Amino acid sequence: MNKKCKNLFKKLKNIPICLSLSTLLISTTSISYKQNKQIHNNQIPNFIINKNVLENNNKKLNSELNFTIIEKSKPNFIYDHQYQNSHSYRIPSLVKSPKGKLVTIVDKRLDNWSDSPKSRITQVIRTSDDQGKTWSEAQEIFSIENKSGLFAGAIDSAISYAGNDLLMAVDVFQGTGGLFLGNLNEQNSDFRIGYTKHGFMKFYRLTANKTYENLVLVPLETNQGNNLFLRAYKPKDSKLNFDQMTKENIEPIDIIVDNSFDPISKKLRGRIYENVKKLSDIQKDNWKYSIWDGKNNDIVEWKTPKYKIDNTSYMYLFRSKDGGKTWNIEGSMNPQTFKGKNTDYNFALLGPGVGIQLKNQKLKYMNGRIIFPFYTYKIGKNSGDKNVYMAYSDDNGKSWKSSDTYTNETNGFYYAASETQLYEDKDGVLYALLRNVGNKLFVSKSKDGGNTWSSLIEDDHPLTIITPSNNKNYKSNLVTSVAHGLDYVNFNGIGLSFFSLPKGPNRTNGALFVAQDNDFKNFKKIYDFPTIDKSDNNFAYSSLKVISINKDIITLGVLYESNITKKDNIGRMSYQLIKIKVNKVEDK
Repeated sequence: MNKKCKNLFKKLKNIPICLSLSTLLISTTSISYKQNKQIHNNQIPNFIINKNVLENNNKKLNSELNFTIIEKSKPNFIYDHQYQNSHSYRIPSLVKSPKGKLVTIVDKRLDNWSDSPKSRITQVIRTSDDQGKTWSEAQEIFSIENKSGLFAGAIDSAISYAGNDLLMAVDVFQGTGGLFLGNLNEQNSDFRIGYTKHGFMKFYRLTANKTYENLVLVPLETNQGNNLFLRAYKPKDSKLNFDQMTKENIEPIDIIVDNSFDPISKKLRGRIYENVKKLSDIQKDNWKYSIWDGKNNDIVEWKTPKYKIDNTSYMYLFRSKDGGKTWNIEGSMNPQTFKGKNTDYNFALLGPGVGIQLKNQKLKYMNGRIIFPFYTYKIGKNSGDKNVYMAYSDDNGKSWKSSDTYTNETNGFYYAASETQLYEDKDGVLYALLRNVGNKLFVSKSKDGGNTWSSLIEDDHPLTIITPSNNKNYKSNLVTSVAHGLDYVNFNGIGLSFFSLPKGPNRTNGALFVAQDNDFKNFKKIYDFPTIDKSDNNFAYSSLKVISINKDIITLGVLYESNITKKDNIGRMSYQLIKIKVNKVEDK
């Protein structure tokens, strides 16, 4: 065996090879060694791989593609200022049903464009059967019922198809509840987001001496369908704290909470019924308080409400079996999705945008897994975004578990990652793009169905940070402090990751980009979204979906925020259909 063969021997185990300038020769003799001693010498057939064949195959696997926009619709304001008497619409999500129907679900912000608690916020849906040329009228999915009249919000939903079922996960805030409150309401104090260690909902009752006693709410075993009733319990020993309360040391009191969803009125209830021992004692309209009433330090009546819950985010899951026409509630996701491994936060929030259902996993039980993106947030000392993680279900949404967090490093960039979108590629690997304040691409991947996450090169870091100016194909700016539009398609064996972001300055001048075979370091810009308002040209959150592939034509739909920010803050959304011709760059 010559020297060149010896150099390659270790890498190819037992098969010595010789490399010349033009050929790769597999030797006719296979010689194996153990502890530097020959243990066998076998004859194998000769065969030669020509160097040109290797190079041509390599070019085939890494074929560079051209992307040409051949058709684009005019931007259509399907959620405009004052549509259905709403001031603003924000937070787009766009998915396609198994039968090809497009579905959008967004925040309807009735009073202004702000987050909770500064506006009443509900969830609405519009659908299209013709790739977005025409749309159904918006239908409300649900809103929050309370007695106080304080602004409550159903905000920042994430949606996904699970088979033929449409799932929607959404953050719910009580009256005057939310992240940016000032002094209007007290903030949640711990990382369990409204629940105890043992999964009970925290519940407080004002006593005669104007202090609050700690109670818990426990679901009734008779709950079915949209009926979610909770029994109030108190600790047998008043000195017990919330996490010390178990089923063995609490006792029921005469309070039942109706946390049901009414599909007729489309209200998520929180009615508190006093002096009732069983469900049959409830008089439907005999209620004065709701768990969603909240508190407000600027209003005397609601500065010290009789009942309250923690001011945090309550994630609820809804399901539609008819494409979004009617909905049922699945229940609260909080007890199953909070991240107890890292405790430096007091809110957990959805993506928002879209989730995914896995279909390309090598472990077959993971095919069908539903995944929604989450992130944690801290109000108070060391406030800000903390960790990104995924919640996943392997039983069609009945129960949920959480992945490891993958942004828990404390340097300035990792610390500020938050709203995330993800996809599964043709080989079953998951990729996530994370919102961040560094105007860089934050990319993470998972090779085990979303359980754990790593950087692109699988080193000790949880994600890869990519600076756009280092890109050979795009040496300009990106604004990544928004939720990214993101979708993936297998195009003739080549993976294409489409994403949409503003180029800046700030949230303006949106563009469509593509990364080939998950190579986010060398993405290309393929389209600039049109200028709608010359004085603003806002482009903020977006959601995109690959609608179809017809030979070499890929059709995309993009729903994006084209807000007005110069004169008055108005949230509105445009939809655009884009057709892209894809062809290989000719070899020179």
